[in-house]
Amino acid sequence: MGKQARNLVALALAILAVGVVSMWAGAGSAGLAADQQHVYMVRAGTVAIEFDHWTLKELGWNFTTVGKKYADLVGDGLTFTVEPSSTLQFEMARGTHGGTLSGTARTSGALLLTGLGDRVVIGNLAIGVDASGVWTVTSNLSGQDDRRMVFELPSVTTGFSAPERSLQLVGELSVAKSWANELGFPEAAGVVIGVMTVDASLRPSDGIAPIEEAQTIRSTDADRIDTPPGDESTVAGVIGSDIIIGDLQSVHRYGRVGDITGYSVGTNACNIGDRRANWIAHTNAHPVILYGMYRLNLGRFEQIGLSWVKHGFYAVQQSLCEPCLDPVSGGAQLGVGCSDPYSAWLNGVQGNMSLRSDVNAHTGYFDYPWTAPAPEEIIGKRLQVRDADIDPDLNEGARYFIEGHYVHPDDCAAGTQNNNASYRPVNVRIPEPEPGEPPPPPNTFDVVVTGVTQRQQPAIRAWQDIDSSVVETDVQVPGEGLFILAGKATDLGNGFWHYEYALQNLNSDRAAGSFSVPLPHGAVVQNIGFHDVDHHSGEIYDLTDWPATVQVGQDGAITWSTDSYDDNPNANALWFDIIFNFRFDCNVGPGPTVAIIGLFKPGEEGQPDEMAARTTGPSTDVVDCNENGITDLCDLDCGEGCEPPCGESVDCNENDIPDECEPDCNANGVADSCDIAGPMSNDCNENTIPDECEPDCDNDGIPDECDTFDDTDGDGIFDCFDLCPLTTPPGACVCPDLCRCCWPSGFCVDGYPCYACIPAGGVPDCIETPCRDGCLIGDYDGDGDRDLRDWAGVQCCYTGAVGTIGYVTPSADCTLHFDFDEDDDVDLNDIKELQGDTGGP
Repeated sequence: MGKQARNLVALALAILAVGVVSMWAGAGSAGLAADQQHVYMVRAGTVAIEFDHWTLKELGWNFTTVGKKYADLVGDGLTFTVEPSSTLQFEMARGTHGGTLSGTARTSGALLLTGLGDRVVIGNLAIGVDASGVWTVTSNLSGQDDRRMVFELPSVTTGFSAPERSLQLVGELSVAKSWANELGFPEAAGVVIGVMTVDASLRPSDGIAPIEEAQTIRSTDADRIDTPPGDESTVAGVIGSDIIIGDLQSVHRYGRVGDITGYSVGTNACNIGDRRANWIAHTNAHPVILYGMYRLNLGRFEQIGLSWVKHGFYAVQQSLCEPCLDPVSGGAQLGVGCSDPYSAWLNGVQGNMSLRSDVNAHTGYFDYPWTAPAPEEIIGKRLQVRDADIDPDLNEGARYFIEGHYVHPDDCAAGTQNNNASYRPVNVRIPEPEPGEPPPPPNTFDVVVTGVTQRQQPAIRAWQDIDSSVVETDVQVPGEGLFILAGKATDLGNGFWHYEYALQNLNSDRAAGSFSVPLPHGAVVQNIGFHDVDHHSGEIYDLTDWPATVQVGQDGAITWSTDSYDDNPNANALWFDIIFNFRFDCNVGPGPTVAIIGLFKPGEEGQPDEMAARTTGPSTDVVDCNENGITDLCDLDCGEGCEPPCGESVDCNENDIPDECEPDCNANGVADSCDIAGPMSNDCNENTIPDECEPDCDNDGIPDECDTFDDTDGDGIFDCFDLCPLTTPPGACVCPDLCRCCWPSGFCVDGYPCYACIPAGGVPDCIETPCRDGCLIGDYDGDGDRDLRDWAGVQCCYTGAVGTIGYVTPSADCTLHFDFDEDDDVDLNDIKELQGDTGGP
């Protein structure tokens, strides 16, 4: 059923592996000598359940602890103590997990399930496995007679650390069918409501000596799978591991805080290299995973959300991208050709996520164990996206994308880290309510994958994939990371061009601290913009936008920059796997140019501090703004290379642009900027337009925007704009205290308070008359009253009713003064209105 499928959650939490990790084998391994087999029994430990509170909310359920012996309730989870009476035992051989035998891991404590009407209590849970390998959880509150199966563990992963004599078991927790029927809620059968994790210490049950030291996993020649002679297509041809994202499976929505929604993205990684990749939990020998969201709209490709890094912990051995040639049991390595999925829900487990700032994306190094501030509930650490960035009503025609990215120390060592990111299109939609359920709250947006995952292609590639006019350039920092620059020029049709740039730092730890685009002589730049994506959840980086500076003339350029590394090592630099945008309009058309990316962190001796990137930008070829066949430089000065006629243009503001090419609104032969800078013109509103060129309704030399006006007749309309500035009696345009108020349904109330009519959704009839555009309707002679002189006026304006014989179209002046009912005529109805309000002079 749809609700159940929507609420499935996947395996979670790390498999225990501290320091050195044993080689693991799958349950039921054959071929072990009898004298090498030993049995170990669970001695102590914990059983933790992390509930999916969104699923419980849809079921209408809630679990709370009861009784003297109770579980610890923390956040969305419960923790039980494993009892010494547990009988769960395992077979080991040479320090390797050989297979599960029998028994149960027993706990104490009771839980109250609410939401069903009746009081339902379960407890003393026992986690066990039968001979066929099916794991279940039973309730044993009153001993054997009360034993009932309440949960199932449909998918279980186990791991064993020989040196530590420890075992971890991780499995999905689903509602057992028999219990769902007993509760009278059969729809709950099979619904996954969370994840159960058993962390246990072991003791030998057959009196054997201490477990032998485990083998240490290293990337050695023994881990390499060589290509058979004559077959070059088996692997990617690299020496080392090569992790890519083979699929971005789904997007999970957690909920909303303020105007921000938290999401996570499911990833499926493939090893297309020729060596195994380490996947060792509780060390720094595993990958970290990050994901983001992007929008293409109105010719702009922008990043609109990012996550912290999530730590890999256990690699299953599947075959998504190619045949899994080298499956490795135990999960501590990903074999050659093998793939490993993490669901969207699992990639959003907050306890397994850490700061981006702790990771060197070029080397793959990060400290372990990591430290991080406690996450904000619901959205903390996860992919955060603001409502305004994905609301369909505010982003008509927008296209959206997600990206996943693995940073792996093995790939970094092998030099195969530049293809570790992939993107996929997604749709944003408002979820449909389930039958009988209320609609979702406002600003609830689901993100749904569509199309196919573009393997080994970071998000920025999507822009050129869709728009072939985009110019894209890879910039590899020597001995360091990769930047990708995409740029586009658009003709605005008014003599200006719009330049749009998106710069992605894929994996450079040095980051970028500035971005510069050359400007030619004569360039005029306006509408400068910058866009970034916000760090969050306690990340250490600054959020200050990059300001821009414009330099014209020799070596002219527009440059955006942040603080220097020396001044602020945690500045808002362009850190790894992030896109920044830079934009401006210019009066110079496009041509090939070279942008400069300034590196933020200092490099080692001999390494560059900036990188050149070929792109499109304002043409730096010779500029001839007045199209007289003479370059602007020669128009201004008969310098080297100039031939007569030359030096005939003036440059009053010394910006290397001939004055005849600059705005001159008053046509006095002087550029507006020089008019304002000198004694010729004022600019009261500082909008770079001389005051004499702006609207001035009363011709007093002061632009209307800066002027103050009288309202002689007190009708609320300034004299300058009032068609009848002297005649409308004070208060004539104001509704009386009581009026007739009507609603769209046709229902009307007489004597309704006028001030309350509009707020109540009604329309007061007084707003139609007696005032229009500052004139008292019917006051044709403008003396502030309606008298016999006005009757003479209405006789001249009488047209008869529209559609009747003899009807003529009234003049605008007649309509203004006598069309009381606004039906485009002056007829008997209007005369009746005038008659009712006519008085003496």
